[in-house]
Amino acid sequence: MQLLGHGIDIVEVARIRELLERHGTRFEQRCFTADELAYSKRRPKRAAEHLAARFAAKEATLKAIGTGRRHGINWTDVEVVREPTGRPALQLSGEAEQIAARIGISTWSLSLSHVTTHATASAVAMGRPPLAMWDEQTLEQRADERADYERLHRGMTYRMGDPLMGDLIDTAKRLAERYNMTSNDDVAEREALLQQLFGSVGERPAVLPPFHCDYGRHIHVGDRFFANHGCVFLDCATIRFGDDCFLGPHVQIYTPHHPIDPTRRAERYETAHPVTVGDRVWIGGNAVILPGVTIGSDTTIGAGSVVTKDIPAGVVAVGNPCRVIREKLDEDRRTRL
Repeated sequence: MQLLGHGIDIVEVARIRELLERHGTRFEQRCFTADELAYSKRRPKRAAEHLAARFAAKEATLKAIGTGRRHGINWTDVEVVREPTGRPALQLSGEAEQIAARIGISTWSLSLSHVTTHATASAVAMGRPPLAMWDEQTLEQRADERADYERLHRGMTYRMGDPLMGDLIDTAKRLAERYNMTSNDDVAEREALLQQLFGSVGERPAVLPPFHCDYGRHIHVGDRFFANHGCVFLDCATIRFGDDCFLGPHVQIYTPHHPIDPTRRAERYETAHPVTVGDRVWIGGNAVILPGVTIGSDTTIGAGSVVTKDIPAGVVAVGNPCRVIREKLDEDRRTRL
């Protein structure tokens, strides 16, 4: 069992008290179950505190499953109940329960705290990694749906819309959403999510949110990989990094290629070509790497470059299109740089 999500929320008690005074029963019935209202009103003077804690728990839970209050989720789909020991617990229903099940969440841990001014809640979701559903046996069982996915892997022209491809992308998007909601202190959680999202991960990866990709499983990074905020990897084909690669903010790597012919493009045909990056490569911010490119080890790509062709090892290359402006560097010049 692994950590699949963690949400924290804080609510002002005065805000809940104001909503109760302004909207009364309508607010209560929209946001709380009958049991939650009954428990909170046992001590009328502190009812707003108890309701604020339960509202914070609902917000924290929706953060943990990576949705916020959307996708048709109602506030009452998340209910705070009491265990026989008196500890608070979560009970999900409706759309919230279905989304949590798809993600793989099986166990929740809930912590509540409230005083006269504020209420806080922490919701921790545990379960099995969602990508476990995409083992080779499962993929084989869906052979009738994977024709275009197989063509993609062989470098052949394929058509977007394959049901299996859509499910794989949806799984990766949900993982990326959860990753992007983590805090800077959640080092272990981030690494665990990258292990689920990427095809393979070396030691001590660091990817600063937000990060976006298509499949995730086609991305392979070596040891001590670092990507700054806002990177986008469209990994229809394989994207592979060696060790000690650094990426500036908003680096974009594309593997899919759409037809120039507008008729074929409208019919949603495309191809995908892998991108390979060697060891100790630095790619500056806002650089764009196009499909099929290979970048050799020890090379630096300048910020804002558009890399359309292969770049050799041990050079500095910049521009649109990206060109080599400095050949291999000797050790003395490497040290000065």
